[in-house]
Amino acid sequence: MQNTGKKTERIVISVILLLFVAMSVLSVFMMEKVDINYDLSDYLSDKTETKMALEVIDEEFGMTGSIQVMLKNASDDDVERVKGIIEEIPNVLTVSYDEDKTAYRKDGDALLSVVIDGDNYSANAKQVAADIKAAFVDREGMEYGGTVIEKQELQDAITSEMVFILAVSLTLVVIILLITSESWLEPFLLLAASGVAVLINRGTNLMFGEISYITNSIAAILQLALSIDYSIVLLHTYRREKETASDDFSAMLGAVRRCLKPVSASALTTIAGLLALLFMTFTIGFDIGIVLMKGIVISLITALTLLPALVLLCDPLLKKTKKHAFVPHGAAFTSLAKKAGRVILPVALALVIAAGALGGLNSYLFTDSGAGNPEIVGTFGRNNSVVVVYPKSADSYDKEGKLADFVIGYRTEEGNTVFIDYNAYSNTARELYDINKAIRKADLSEEEAKLLFTMYHLYGTPDARTYTLAEFFDAADRVLASGEADDFIDADTVATLDTVRRVREIAGSDLTYEEFREHMLPLVGEENAPDLFSLRQLYGLYRYDTVTDPTVDFKTMLAYIIGVSEDENFADSFDSSMVSQLRLLTYAVRNFEGQMTKLMTKSAFVSYLSNEYNVTVSEEDMNRIFTAYYTAQGESAKTTARLLPMLGFMVETGELTDEAAVRDVMGKAALYQKTTGAYAYYGFLPAVSAIATAFLGQAPEITATDDEVGQVYIHYFYENGLLTDTAIRGEDFVRFVSAVATTNSAIADRVTPALADGLSDMITVMGALENTDSRTYTATYDTLKTLSESLHRETAENISVDKIAGVYIKDTVDRGLTLDTPMMAFELLDFVSANMTENELLSSRMNDEHREKVADSQKDLDKAKDLFLGETHDRMLFTVNLPNEGQETTDFVEALYAKATEIFGDEAHIAGEIVSTRDLATTFDHDNSFITVFTLVSIFVIIAVIFRSLSLPVILVAVIQGAIFIAMATQIFGNGIFFMSYIVTTCILMGATIDYGILMSSNYVAYRQTMERDEALFRSVEAAMPTVFSSGLILIVCGFVIHFISSQNSISTVGLLLGIGTIASVVMITVVLPAALYYLDAFVLKLSLKGRHKEETK
Repeated sequence: MQNTGKKTERIVISVILLLFVAMSVLSVFMMEKVDINYDLSDYLSDKTETKMALEVIDEEFGMTGSIQVMLKNASDDDVERVKGIIEEIPNVLTVSYDEDKTAYRKDGDALLSVVIDGDNYSANAKQVAADIKAAFVDREGMEYGGTVIEKQELQDAITSEMVFILAVSLTLVVIILLITSESWLEPFLLLAASGVAVLINRGTNLMFGEISYITNSIAAILQLALSIDYSIVLLHTYRREKETASDDFSAMLGAVRRCLKPVSASALTTIAGLLALLFMTFTIGFDIGIVLMKGIVISLITALTLLPALVLLCDPLLKKTKKHAFVPHGAAFTSLAKKAGRVILPVALALVIAAGALGGLNSYLFTDSGAGNPEIVGTFGRNNSVVVVYPKSADSYDKEGKLADFVIGYRTEEGNTVFIDYNAYSNTARELYDINKAIRKADLSEEEAKLLFTMYHLYGTPDARTYTLAEFFDAADRVLASGEADDFIDADTVATLDTVRRVREIAGSDLTYEEFREHMLPLVGEENAPDLFSLRQLYGLYRYDTVTDPTVDFKTMLAYIIGVSEDENFADSFDSSMVSQLRLLTYAVRNFEGQMTKLMTKSAFVSYLSNEYNVTVSEEDMNRIFTAYYTAQGESAKTTARLLPMLGFMVETGELTDEAAVRDVMGKAALYQKTTGAYAYYGFLPAVSAIATAFLGQAPEITATDDEVGQVYIHYFYENGLLTDTAIRGEDFVRFVSAVATTNSAIADRVTPALADGLSDMITVMGALENTDSRTYTATYDTLKTLSESLHRETAENISVDKIAGVYIKDTVDRGLTLDTPMMAFELLDFVSANMTENELLSSRMNDEHREKVADSQKDLDKAKDLFLGETHDRMLFTVNLPNEGQETTDFVEALYAKATEIFGDEAHIAGEIVSTRDLATTFDHDNSFITVFTLVSIFVIIAVIFRSLSLPVILVAVIQGAIFIAMATQIFGNGIFFMSYIVTTCILMGATIDYGILMSSNYVAYRQTMERDEALFRSVEAAMPTVFSSGLILIVCGFVIHFISSQNSISTVGLLLGIGTIASVVMITVVLPAALYYLDAFVLKLSLKGRHKEETK
């Protein structure tokens, strides 16, 4: 049984080791595929000026890099020769040099400014730099600078220094661990596990595609420094477990279980410290934070899996190499806290407050670039480039001049100029052409030049010549009559123009229905034309609202419908069954009305009431009722009265009160009112249904619709002179019929497909004609093209936008209105080159000689065009003599941006290293404040939740934040703190060194459940010292190694601040925290739950 257990243990250990070996091997291959990004501007927020500018530049121009080549003591010929060689190197876009400008020529030295295709970090940039250096390797007096060279030197320095940093750090870490470990082998096991974690973390960075050079430089060493204490805690716990466990494997399992919660809590606080980086506006924070957080998790997993396997595997060797460990004891710190605590706490508080105030005086750096080649800077100054991108506009070049004048005249507060040079399309390829120069230089006739200039301006600015549709039709007629129509207008357009003319004639005329039909014939044809009766009915419906009283007596309309049902124009609306029912209804109505109006004597009334309602009325009462009835009518009494009026009177006066009788009388009165009423067409059928139901007991089967009845009403009104055949404006009638045909079924039946198509064509054309504003040729083309495609009548199929433009161009020139505004040579050349093949107006006029000349000229301008002109934006490149950062640089950037947006509008943007530096400075305050608050709150919450205490997080956060204040205050006399170094270090210190305080303070609260505070303080400090000493010393050493070896400020300052910050944290943890715990004992215990700590003590 014991052998089976041992075998299982070996299998578990083997599986763990094999898994980590596989992951390590895989990570080695994966890490080689992770790209390293050296361009900090990539991490700027999309809302920053630099990012918006770079987005436009990348999309429209492609990224470029710059190299400076300085020739010492060079003749003009020598400079030209070098310039020519560089221009021939692949991916070189331009080489700028002007011997008349001191920016390029000074004291016998010459400076060439090379722009390359590809950003400063691209493979193209590296290759061009190498090619330039190789081309002049034998020439003395060559100096190289510029952003490409600086960034390349940065990459080379970081690559070489990283190996050295890791080697020195590992060596020192081994020494520290050898001092603090209980075995000579122990440090190497710890480093093996940590090394595997670092390797896996670097390999898994492939999931991000790329990481920043800062992350790549510091992540490995910081991961090691931040997480090695997980392994140290595990080893210490393992040794304690061995004292009671039955075997090593059981001891290790117990150690892992005991370590899981505290080590996880430690990792969680470290992650919490780093978590705020993920929410920085400057997303390099996310890059650094996510990689380090991932590394912490991987290290935690490795410490709880791989390290146990290694320890169990090497346990015999650990025993053989056992030694005495040097760890400082806590007695001295405990004694100091008790004796001097009352002094330490206020002094520490005062020191922290003072440090916090002093830290606010720190200056921050926002660029990682060096000072440049001192030879070049010493002679020509610090050349910094700024790109201005802005939307294209007709006056771009004038605006460029205004901006250039501003930069040329700009002065710093000290009165110094900053302008060195500027390049834009406006000062490289802008020879002004007028018509006369075009005639001379391009060998054109006057007519050709005028047509070409007008064509250029019309195509570039379509609203330079506009016509209403009517004016365009007139212009087309003039061109057709000129005898030169073939080159400017095609005959296919005539059909569409003819349709438009006819529609305009109909729409603008007052027409009777007969005239309307005549005008429609050319559009729909005789065989498809609407019949006159239908048109007359449609006209009647249009004018229906002019009928003074649109109602007709029920019986009259009933008889009229029966009569017209035999008319072929209405036969389909009223079938024989419905007509039969209407006849029955006619009889019923006649009989009913005859009965209701029948004259009856008093005795007849008495009998009727008795027989009909079983109501008895005496002769005397009836006499009285008759008298009252006629008196109410204002008449003398008569011997007879009509049935229904008398019955109604009796009900009204209360003479007839029998409920059944009253209901019957009221029903008959209502029915009588319906049969004698007058109805509009839409009320007639409902009335028929109601009356027929009353007489026949059920509704008749009505096959006609209200709309069909409406048509009968219109016919009735015509016959009775209530509607007249007056003319209607064509446009109004067409729109009316088109609208009503969709809702009126009777009208829809009368609108034949051919008429519907004709009306649709007319609506389409009238819609186009409604807008009487002048149109550009493109708008006219769009209108005619849409008309041509949408009209049912056959029209032209191949309307050409060029031919439409040809009408505009030819008519404009013939009328002496030539668009002759002068233009730049490149504008005219680009236009001809782009249009000479496809444009129907140009292609027929270009011969081979013309084409060859255009092609040769175009090559000379292409490079400048690609560099300065984009699809929707143009750009300018300024070179200024300013440092990478500083107040005068910031002032210039803000002034330039303000002026650029004033001149070019809000869509103008600027980019360049000095701009990105200013953007970083702008986002720093927000990121710094957010990270500080976020980190403090998150760690406070984590400690409060994990340790169920409100007092511990307050004390611990205060202690570590105080240490951070002290560390940062040490830099007020330095050259400035690189801003990311400050943020990263703050997060690391708060997330990592707080673990030391957690260890000490949580133990103190636990011990206080069973001990007095003196003993509890001693034991908690004593227990924390090994971790504080070893882990803290490792973090300090790693920080200072990074600082002293790295030549890159952005990396070096992380190490410096980390080293100083860890020292401050260790001092605060070992000196201030014990005093705080001792003298704030009541506060600590009162706000800490006891149950948890009792359990921990057990």
